[in-house]
Amino acid sequence: MQLTTLLVSIFISILFIISGVVKIVMSYHHPDRRIENFPETNVSTLRIISWIEIFGAILFFVPYYINFFPIISTLAGVVLIIMVIGAPLTHLKLGEHKEAALTTVLIIIIVIVIFSRHFL
Repeated sequence: MQLTTLLVSIFISILFIISGVVKIVMSYHHPDRRIENFPETNVSTLRIISWIEIFGAILFFVPYYINFFPIISTLAGVVLIIMVIGAPLTHLKLGEHKEAALTTVLIIIIVIVIFSRHFL
């Protein structure tokens, strides 16, 4: 179970890091106008969200597995869940039902990882 939790944590962290980096790169390619994939979000808000995703992903994985204040990983997981809660709503508003379902599954997976770290 510990190995599975480790692998899933790595996957989630990589997923959030890639997502954050892509959004940052997109925001610098379109600094003066709205980004097509994020029509209701201004560029500075998108950059803040991206940096929170990147740091949250790092903190979700690293402190727990190097045994340095593992509660930081739990708090980072909660922050990632809070960040991702808005994603399905945004995807549904844009008519992207498949993406909304995937982000909902991602929330469930993060909750399972946090639960398994502390209770299994």
